[in-house]
Amino acid sequence: DLYSQATYALGYTTGLRFGEMFSLMWPNIDFDSGDVLVDNRRATALHPPFSVKDYEKRRIPVPKHTLDILARLQAEAPEGIPYVLLRKHQYETMLTKWKHYQSIDKEWKNQDMVNNVGRELERHLKWAGIKPIASFTLHTLRKCCGKNWASYLPANVVKELMGHSSISTTMEYYNQVDDEQRARA
Repeated sequence: DLYSQATYALGYTTGLRFGEMFSLMWPNIDFDSGDVLVDNRRATALHPPFSVKDYEKRRIPVPKHTLDILARLQAEAPEGIPYVLLRKHQYETMLTKWKHYQSIDKEWKNQDMVNNVGRELERHLKWAGIKPIASFTLHTLRKCCGKNWASYLPANVVKELMGHSSISTTMEYYNQVDDEQRARA
C-alpha cells in the first residue's frame, strides 16, 4: 500500500530515524525545494511533542521518486490527519495514547507514535519472498541510506544528513573501507 511505500522510501532515501518518520507532519515536507525538515515541535493539546535526538534541526534532500510517492500519499490521505505516515486508525490510537499520557503526566517519547511497525515490515518481507540473512528493521533502511551517502559524500555532509552529534559516530559506522573501494584504490 502507499503508506508502506512511503515509509520504506523515506527510510531508505532520507535516513530518518523511526521516531522522525512517524512524527513527520505534512508541513515538514517542502515539495518545492525537495527537502524534509526535521525539527523540534512543542506539544499541543492534540499533538505530542517531537524532539530531535541531538537537538539540531536539519534539512534532508529527498529524491524525486520518494517525493512522487509522498505527493500521491498526500492526495489520497484522509482529511484532518497532519502526520504523513499515520493511517486513520493509527492517528486515532496515537491521539488516545497522547491524551492518556497527559492525564497521568507521563513523558512522551518519539517512538510512542506507533506500534507494530516491525511486525508489518516482517509481513511485507515474507509476502515479497525476501529472506533477510540478518536482522532487518526500519533502522536497517537508515543504515543503508547512510552507507550510500558515505560512498559519495564527505563525512561531514553525511554527519549532518544523518543527524549525528559527533563526526566520530559517522566515521565509526559509515566510513569503513569495503572491498569495492579497496579495489578502486
